Amino acid sequence: MAMRKFFSKKIIVILGIIILLYSLAGFFLIPVLGKNIIRDKLTKTLGRDVLIEKMSVNPFSLTTGIDGLKIIDKNKEDFVSVNKIFINLSASSLFILAPVVSQVLIENPYIKLVQHPDGSFNFSDMMNREKTKDQPNGSPAGTKDDSKKEIFGFVLKNVSIMNGEVDFQDKKKEVAHQIKDFSFIVPFLSSRRQDIAKPADIDIRFVFNTAKCNLTLESALFADDLATKATLKVSDVNMMHYLAYIPVPENLKLASLDAGFDLHADMTRKNSKISLLIDGRIDTANAAIMGAADEKILSFPSLFAEISPSDILSGRLNISKILLSSPELNIERNESGDLSLSAYIPAQNNSPETDGKKVIPFALEVENCEIKDGLIAIKDLSNKSPFDTVISPLNLTVTRLKVKDAISGEFQVSLKTLFEETLESKGEFQTKPVKAKGSLSMGNFHFNRYAPYYENRAGLDVRDGVLDFSLEFETSKEENKTTITSHELLIQSLSVWDRKIKEEMINIPEIKLSGSFVDLTNRKIDIGGLFTRNGKVLIKRDKKGLINLAESLLPENKTRKKALEPVEKKDNPKKLTDAPATPPWALTLNSFDSRGFNFLFSDLTCAEPVNIELSDISMNAGSFRNFGDEKGKFNTRMKWGKDGNIEISGEVNPLNLDAGLIINLEKIDIKSLQPYFTDTVKILVTEGNLNAKGKLLVDMKQKTGKHIGFSGETSVTGFSSLDKKSKEDFFNCNSFYLTGLDISLFPVEISAKEIALTDFYSKIMVSDSGEFNLSTIFKSDLPKDKAIDEDPEPVKPFMEKPKINIEKITLQGGNIDFSDYLTKPNFKAGMKEIAGSLTGLSSDEQSRAKLHLKGVHSLSSPLEILGIVNLLAEKKFAEINVSFKNIDLSGFTPYSSKYLGYKIEKGKLILDLKYTIDDTVLKSENRARFDNFELGEKVDSEHATSLPVSLAISLLKNRQGQIDLNLPVEGKLDDPQVKLGPVILKMIGNMILKVITSPFSIIGSMFGGGGEELSYAEFEFGGSEVRESDYEKIDKLAVILQEKPSVRLEIQGVYNPIRDAEGIREKNFNDLLKKERSKKAWYSLPFSKTPENAPLTAEEREKYTQKVYDDAQFPKPRDEKGSLKKIGLEEKKKLLITHINIDETDLRSLAATRAENIKAYVLSTGKVEKERIFMVEPIAVEKEKADQTGRVNFILK
Repeated sequence: MAMRKFFSKKIIVILGIIILLYSLAGFFLIPVLGKNIIRDKLTKTLGRDVLIEKMSVNPFSLTTGIDGLKIIDKNKEDFVSVNKIFINLSASSLFILAPVVSQVLIENPYIKLVQHPDGSFNFSDMMNREKTKDQPNGSPAGTKDDSKKEIFGFVLKNVSIMNGEVDFQDKKKEVAHQIKDFSFIVPFLSSRRQDIAKPADIDIRFVFNTAKCNLTLESALFADDLATKATLKVSDVNMMHYLAYIPVPENLKLASLDAGFDLHADMTRKNSKISLLIDGRIDTANAAIMGAADEKILSFPSLFAEISPSDILSGRLNISKILLSSPELNIERNESGDLSLSAYIPAQNNSPETDGKKVIPFALEVENCEIKDGLIAIKDLSNKSPFDTVISPLNLTVTRLKVKDAISGEFQVSLKTLFEETLESKGEFQTKPVKAKGSLSMGNFHFNRYAPYYENRAGLDVRDGVLDFSLEFETSKEENKTTITSHELLIQSLSVWDRKIKEEMINIPEIKLSGSFVDLTNRKIDIGGLFTRNGKVLIKRDKKGLINLAESLLPENKTRKKALEPVEKKDNPKKLTDAPATPPWALTLNSFDSRGFNFLFSDLTCAEPVNIELSDISMNAGSFRNFGDEKGKFNTRMKWGKDGNIEISGEVNPLNLDAGLIINLEKIDIKSLQPYFTDTVKILVTEGNLNAKGKLLVDMKQKTGKHIGFSGETSVTGFSSLDKKSKEDFFNCNSFYLTGLDISLFPVEISAKEIALTDFYSKIMVSDSGEFNLSTIFKSDLPKDKAIDEDPEPVKPFMEKPKINIEKITLQGGNIDFSDYLTKPNFKAGMKEIAGSLTGLSSDEQSRAKLHLKGVHSLSSPLEILGIVNLLAEKKFAEINVSFKNIDLSGFTPYSSKYLGYKIEKGKLILDLKYTIDDTVLKSENRARFDNFELGEKVDSEHATSLPVSLAISLLKNRQGQIDLNLPVEGKLDDPQVKLGPVILKMIGNMILKVITSPFSIIGSMFGGGGEELSYAEFEFGGSEVRESDYEKIDKLAVILQEKPSVRLEIQGVYNPIRDAEGIREKNFNDLLKKERSKKAWYSLPFSKTPENAPLTAEEREKYTQKVYDDAQFPKPRDEKGSLKKIGLEEKKKLLITHINIDETDLRSLAATRAENIKAYVLSTGKVEKERIFMVEPIAVEKEKADQTGRVNFILK
């Protein structure tokens, strides 16, 4: 018992000692040793000085505490400090054989982190020390397989960190950050097997700079599935603190940006595959992005994104909604045309290669993405005039957006501009393959607001005009189609002005286009229906020939070349590509309806402006295509001026230039077109209408041959015109009518059933200045530099001559007046009742048209023209007879007074003309007969001829008092000198002049020929005997004198001073020889009354020449010794003839003898009285006629 007590006491004592020792060790020894061990261990491990102010242990409550823990950095500043660390170990650890910590408390922890400019941290050396320690043999890290290592069991309860703080100095980015009010609370965390399924609740709160952060976790950290749920809430994030970490271009400045997060994560692991689902919301607010010059670029008050559960690790992100509220974007383009935003977009770098590894694309799905009440301010300085506008509100919604291998979604956008313009569009899209489908509409689009974009590119101003349209579009790369379908396009109040002359060119109240369809893939455009109304169009052609509409489409500073330089053609042009040519666009116009249009054309190129007004224009067209053979329908009506009407209808194929049109023109005012011909035809049209009705056919297809043709009728009615200079009537007609017209080109063929000119009048006039109105009217006033070249290049002939057939040409009721105001007194004449026809006119070589024309001059002188002609064939043909009778010549006294110096007392003229033309050969017989033509009293006139006109008339008249002239004309029409009218007039004038100056040539023809040779008789040189050949001539002269009793004859001898002298010398030489013969040998000749006239023989001539030379008393040639020189017979003859002396008396005597012989013979005929023959003093021939024979001239007086 005592022993039991002893042992009991002993046990108590031992226990007491143990408890005492335990207490002493726990309260005193362990804190001291632990403090030193911990400090030394940490100092050695971290390479930093470690300070511990105090360490306490309660061995009974199993708690320990450390106060004042500090880790000093190398720069002697606090790196880490903790005011208090308290750990409470639970006694239950002994029972569960695992550490159980019932409480862990850390108060006021502080950490200072520093990143140096080189990117290293103030703790980088500590990490390197740990790596070296873990790899003592240099073996690579991570070679141990810990995947199957048993998890150490422990239990943590009530773990908390309170009032923590972290300072982070980023010297590399020159930014400082701070975490304060940090708290970390874990109520329970166990790694024991029976507890691993229990999730641990972790709550973390802190303030990061100005942002309030709260992270809550519910996680089974040690379970196989790692089931974890996390919630992160961050608010009041000022992103300005993080600019250094945001890749913003240097020339951009983020002025403000706030953000907030409310994210939820759910992580699980199954079969070693981790799944991380996140959802929540991200908010940004008060964003403002500025440019380099502090200009505002982008700002928005709010942007949030709601994330629906998304498996991030599987590459999926689902966003249920993105909303950008009231964003404002400023877009500016400078004078060089560069966008301001382009300067802030960094250059795109090519992504690095993946070394053959397959990159799994990230899948993004956005259920709804919306921009609400956006604003875009646009400013464009690239044009001559600045442009600025504001788009507000801009609303854009994209739904069902999916981004992975392809991007797809649905969209809807609407906007309104500062000018109240609206745009709306909605549809769906896809990128792989490319596909899009949707609708687009625009309203209240004002053209003039966008003038800066065309003012430098065109010379026009769109002062008004509003565009509205709506359309649908669809594109599909897979189906290879891109189409646009327009519901309606409407332009209202369109007003276009010529900027240069400040004049309105186009004014159209309404243009409507509906049902259009565009197929961009197949290059097809179906315009649908086009409707317009009440428009006004002004087309003006200026003095240079430039048209306002064409010029207005060019820039104002556009330089035009007067002529295009010819392009040098290459024999073998090099092909740029072997790709097939792009097919042309196929255009279709289903219907066109235009009503109430007015069209004014003004042409200033003429001396007088042309103004043509087409009003009340209506036009309907349909089924027009630029492909295929089908023709479109066409119908138009309009008014020309006040009373004119135009109607055109039919079918047209513009591609093939194939058309069949019915044309009806009524009362087209010719006067309105006058300026076009006023420079070349000097008439003033006072009235006149053009009418036409028929069918125009055009077929320019190559397969069937080109064809342009018109069939129908045309006419000019009520035409009257004045000579522009004299203001007197020039040409008037009631109607000029062409019926049965059939005109075609390719080849040229013209046929007409009838051409009729009715009730026409024309005035031909010579003005008081001598101008002929026909020549002045058709004389051009073009300046020399614009006139046609004198030697133009020859025009290439047609491949085929035109075929022309006109069945009948009719003239009826014609009157022509002729007035000559140059002649004093004035002369006037008229041709009345002109009527006739030309039937069967054709260009066929074998055809012959019948011509019949009648008229009356001065009511009593009928004119008739009959014949057959073919003037259109290549080889011209005509046989025409002209009869003009009983022309009273007394009416022509003004002309005879002026040019002849006499009045016409009486007389009549009858003309019978006959013309024959065969190809280019002209033959004409122009017979004129004057009856009882008598000149009256003499009149003084400075223009009158000085020639003896009375003599000419006397010479031309026969014994009945008639003058009968026949003036044949022959020649070739291709000879420019042969023109029938001028030739005949010239012949008449020359005939009268020749009657006076050379009367024998005319009178001789009147008496069977003879001509000018009747005016003289020729003689041998030195002789005076009349030649046998001249007796017939002298007999005819006697007959003429007998028929012209009032005519006297003068006879004049003419001698040649040289040749006649030679003749006399030769005669005298022969006489000397004969005389010498008669002296010596007269008895040897045959018996003759005049033996001296017998011809000399050659022997006699030689003999007596020698004799006469020897007897001659003139000095003879001698040799060097002075003796007579021996010379030949011919030399002796020359010396003898030379020394025969002949003077002018001998020559004049020879001429007189010749004249007397002629006179004697004329008198011997008994037809001419001697009182009518007179001898005239002889004369010598003119020097320039040195070879002319001696003659006798006959002169009629």
